Amino acid sequence: RQMCIRDSRMNQPGISGRHTHIIISYPLRFVNIKDKFSMEKKKTGNLSFHQILTRFPHYIIIEVLRGRGCCQSPSVTFQPKSAERSYIMKYSIGVDLGGTNIAVGIVDEHYSIIKKGSVPTLAQRGPEPIVRDMAELCKKLLSECDVTPQETAGAGIACPGTVNPKTGVVEYANNIKFSDFPLQKLFSEYMEIPKDKVAIGNDANLAALGEAVAGAARGTSSSVMITLGTGVGGGIIIDGKIYSGFNFAGGELGHVVIVKDGRQCGCG
Repeated sequence: RQMCIRDSRMNQPGISGRHTHIIISYPLRFVNIKDKFSMEKKKTGNLSFHQILTRFPHYIIIEVLRGRGCCQSPSVTFQPKSAERSYIMKYSIGVDLGGTNIAVGIVDEHYSIIKKGSVPTLAQRGPEPIVRDMAELCKKLLSECDVTPQETAGAGIACPGTVNPKTGVVEYANNIKFSDFPLQKLFSEYMEIPKDKVAIGNDANLAALGEAVAGAARGTSSSVMITLGTGVGGGIIIDGKIYSGFNFAGGELGHVVIVKDGRQCGCG
């Protein structure tokens, strides 16, 4: 097997063609491809193995070759752009908007986090500065991956409160003071990407979906998740789909009466 990394904007001395392939061959016996990224630095001509992986991280092409034989150590060769049975790795943006912090992760097609970072939400300042900071953090992490927002598969935003994923509007979020706020539209404008490449949803619902797809509940058809953060949230997955109720608040397990006539909820 070989791993081939391609950069469409590559313009390095001695490398010709806009879509030149860099081929790295290595043993693959019972080793996950992503584990190879933690290999020690190995010199290969004028470029180290580490430099190649970090310089061209956003288009990763995997090519299956004949047989099972592999060379015993990484080696680098250059090939023209044509390659059979290859694909271009797309990165996606994940944003977790919380009452305390904004967390962002750049994720590949195998659900591996490539880059991540966070900044304080400073929730009392209003929605627009918060969205601007979300976009700036996303752009910063993407630039560290040598990827532009336009080259990503899209962005998903997990937001607390009652979130309408069909309209892209946060109808109400107590901890960050959003009310009928067009989060999808504003974020897409700051990121300079089409609105249909941005999806939003309730944070606990999306956390539950993430666990069902790639985490602790993977392989199950139905599951429940409780989130503990600035507030208490819940997400319900039934037959592989988010249960959101008729008003997108069906999974709010933390928003129930515990003590009659007890302490008032933060939402009033």
